[in-house]
Amino acid sequence: MTYVTHLEARYEKYRNGGIADFIRDTLPKKLACEIDVTSLASSHRNSAAICALSSKLYPAMAATAACNCADCRKPIPEDAGLHIVRRKDLPRYIEAGRPVQLRWGANVKVASADLPTLNFGRAKGLGFDRILIYPTARMVSWLMNPQIKLEGETRAKLYVALTRARHVVAVVHDIPHGQSIPGFSIYD
Repeated sequence: MTYVTHLEARYEKYRNGGIADFIRDTLPKKLACEIDVTSLASSHRNSAAICALSSKLYPAMAATAACNCADCRKPIPEDAGLHIVRRKDLPRYIEAGRPVQLRWGANVKVASADLPTLNFGRAKGLGFDRILIYPTARMVSWLMNPQIKLEGETRAKLYVALTRARHVVAVVHDIPHGQSIPGFSIYD
């Protein structure tokens, strides 16, 4: 799936995944075209867990599923899945996994200057085996409860961040002991 991640005032009504509506409303006047909604229904990058989580960001759209291509799914690391990493555990996690670090902007401090670090927007279109997300407070709230409303830009950037990983998504959050986030394991 492709989602708009910029905020053009001119096309405000097409924000938040409204690209198909934009095409239906504007392009047929100039050019006859069909909208293919099946080719990208399978992800050749993301695992089933990542597809399930990222699809919750756009519930009005068809959920994406992980493909079954043998070449896309090899090799799967032992720690594949969704993880929460507390700040105190970051040095150990970073040493073991060597993830690409993703953040909202350059003002967000990362745990390792030695690892690749990208802002969410710069990571768009790229793919990595494992990523470490430094989320905003609103993103954490949504991860804990996907019924919480996310603004368009935050939703789009979280979608981009989550879907950069092939196998492992880790999120930095000092989750209190005894608390959990659905679908995530806590890295200890």
